[in-house]
Amino acid sequence: MSQTSSRKQDKLVPIYAKLLNVSKQQQGDQLEKVKTQVHKLSKHLASLDLAVTNHQPLTKTEVKDLVLEIAEQPKLVEKEALLLTEELKKQTVENPDYQDALRATEGLESPAQGFIRPSKVQGGPTSLSAVILKQNNTIIQLLVKACEKLEDCNTEIKSLKEKARKAKEEDLEDSIQGLTKKLEQISLGSSSKEPVKKAKDKECQADRNMKQSLILIDEAMEELRDQTGSPVSKAHLDEISLMAQKLSWTLMSTTIYPASGKHSEAQYPFKSEINWRNKPEKQSKKQPKKPKRLWPGSSIF
Repeated sequence: MSQTSSRKQDKLVPIYAKLLNVSKQQQGDQLEKVKTQVHKLSKHLASLDLAVTNHQPLTKTEVKDLVLEIAEQPKLVEKEALLLTEELKKQTVENPDYQDALRATEGLESPAQGFIRPSKVQGGPTSLSAVILKQNNTIIQLLVKACEKLEDCNTEIKSLKEKARKAKEEDLEDSIQGLTKKLEQISLGSSSKEPVKKAKDKECQADRNMKQSLILIDEAMEELRDQTGSPVSKAHLDEISLMAQKLSWTLMSTTIYPASGKHSEAQYPFKSEINWRNKPEKQSKKQPKKPKRLWPGSSIF
């Protein structure tokens, strides 16, 4: 009995598993269908809410406000029309240019007409076309007047540009002269005549003087650019660099080589413009070298 019951159980287990899988699949399919239906229902509900809000009847307060707004519309339109009429009147009837144009076109076809409505014209189509021609003449005269004003503005702009260019050139020349005076007033070092004891002190003094001169040159260049407001020309830059080079050679001659006057033109091209301090050089007395002493048994070969 036990064996037969165990066999029956073994046969029932796979059948039960299959039934369980089938039921799970059916439940999953039904769940998907329910989800799709819920999504559709939510869309329909949203559309219904929108329709209700759009077709919702107005309240008593909203109806009252709407009636007041409708009643005020003609007043607003009339007010805006009055403003436009006043603006047009200022630009035409009260404008002196418009009156000048009317007087100028008076001789072409009398009487001159301005901007008027066709309903105010008495007569047939011929008189209306004549009014249109007169209005066109007035418009042409106004355009001519505007062109003349534009030409006057162009000439004034050209004259102002020319004056500004001349003023910039004059400011540049004044700045160059001021820079030249500053470079001439640069101190070349201490005026004391005490001899420098160490070469290191000489080099330090030369470096300090050189740095001071370069800083002053940079400051003068910046001041020149700020005053003119435009880049400096190449000729002025060449002049400034030449002055700086002269200054550097002067500094080197007065600090590093104060006592020597023998310098070649290749080394110092501005020798003629430097106040060299010629001092007689001390002749070093060279003593003859003593022959090396040879030890006994040594040879020079």
